[in-house]
Amino acid sequence: MEDAVYRIYRNGVPYTKKDATQNIKTVYVKEGSAKSVVTSEVGAIARLEYTKGDPRKSYFSLTAGERAALEAEIRKQFKVVKYVPEKEQTT
Repeated sequence: MEDAVYRIYRNGVPYTKKDATQNIKTVYVKEGSAKSVVTSEVGAIARLEYTKGDPRKSYFSLTAGERAALEAEIRKQFKVVKYVPEKEQTT
């Protein structure tokens, strides 16, 4: 079994609790967990960016295609990076 951790980046910078719309971890032991957080964050950011604080605008009034296009643009900003420990070299 390989010991690895996964870290989320947005625009090349580690994505942290202060950046997130929810309470997130710094690293994840499962890639699926990190990807799930990215999916959740993409949706939340898309809603925030579309409404921009205007309660009269509803993200859900967009068509499914419009929502998908907005989320696809935001998803491009995210990357999940895998880190594995260096193997000790024996001589």
